[in-house]
Amino acid sequence: MKVVLAAVVLSTTACGSDGEPPRVDGPLETSTDRNEVCMLQTDDGLLTFGVEATQNKSKESLTIDSISLTDAQGMSVVGTKMLFVPSSGDTTLVGARNGWPPRLRPDEATSAQALQAAPSAKGASVPGGSSDTVSFVVGVKTRPDSHAGPLRVTYTDQDGTEFVWNGTTSYRTSSTSCDG
Repeated sequence: MKVVLAAVVLSTTACGSDGEPPRVDGPLETSTDRNEVCMLQTDDGLLTFGVEATQNKSKESLTIDSISLTDAQGMSVVGTKMLFVPSSGDTTLVGARNGWPPRLRPDEATSAQALQAAPSAKGASVPGGSSDTVSFVVGVKTRPDSHAGPLRVTYTDQDGTEFVWNGTTSYRTSSTSCDG
């Protein structure tokens, strides 16, 4: 009986509002390159990951419903931001940083201001018809030697169709070294 209940819960959480699974062929695009980011474990366990970027290839706005880490072991999301990275200018990806919010250097003032002004990702709108890049920035609480798969972003178009965007970067922490 417990197995049946678990299967029902899993199928409910993996489906869209109409009972259908969220589509993976949505207008948010990303690189197909697979990467891994390793960070040394911090004393407070707080890290920022803002290494992936995407673009809305449609002409309509999209609404971000949720952001999570896949297959997380010892990592949990404590905050999210959606950072617009214009095709020209000084704002760049945040990258992998200590702290949440991240500690940016003085020479990164433009990015720091953009991140401070960036909306929480949940409920944020990704405008259509723009060449600007969007980066999903997540704050995570970690334990030593934790790991997680890529980001998973669920979003909805203006017709109410639910999509899933899966990142391509995995994350891990190490209490000693990130070599190897």
